[in-house]
Amino acid sequence: ADCNTLAGLLNQKYEANKDSLSVLKEISSILRRRECTDLPLYATVAEKIYQQEPSADAAYSLAMMFFSKQDIAKFEQYLKEAIDKSDDPKAKADYNYKLAQVYLSKKNYPSAKKYALDALKTNPNMGDAYITIGLAYAVSSNDYEGDEFDKRTVFWAAVDKFIKAKRTLTTQMKATGEVMSICDNFE
Repeated sequence: ADCNTLAGLLNQKYEANKDSLSVLKEISSILRRRECTDLPLYATVAEKIYQQEPSADAAYSLAMMFFSKQDIAKFEQYLKEAIDKSDDPKAKADYNYKLAQVYLSKKNYPSAKKYALDALKTNPNMGDAYITIGLAYAVSSNDYEGDEFDKRTVFWAAVDKFIKAKRTLTTQMKATGEVMSICDNFE
């Protein structure tokens, strides 16, 4: 179902259970999985969840809503809150990585690097975070002090991060391939 159809179905459930935290979380989860975070229903549900339980997940839901509305300042605010409140290492890594991506797109390369490194602290196998750091180095090479040679040496650091990303992602792909080979035996 598309987002509007899904919203129509879930709106009935919401109207019947406006104050049920478990129902609100279920609706939020469904809308997030289907990438329907730009719907008014998602905004309403996310805000009600946050009011009842200002958890990392609730802050993340609000962050995603503000991201879909292109309100980057509020996105950053709630995503940083989700990072601070999260006890789940995988979620924390994902939140940090999303923030790194936003900073990279805003050309705030030091912050992009910082949050990508924070993602790697909790998930050292996140190859995409290495790519983000490499890109931050590469595109900001002219911002470094020194002569042309010094500026070009920044690319060495970028390449190093790309190589780490490749190793990490290759290892993950090999593991996925091994799992798929096992699954093929059951067909």
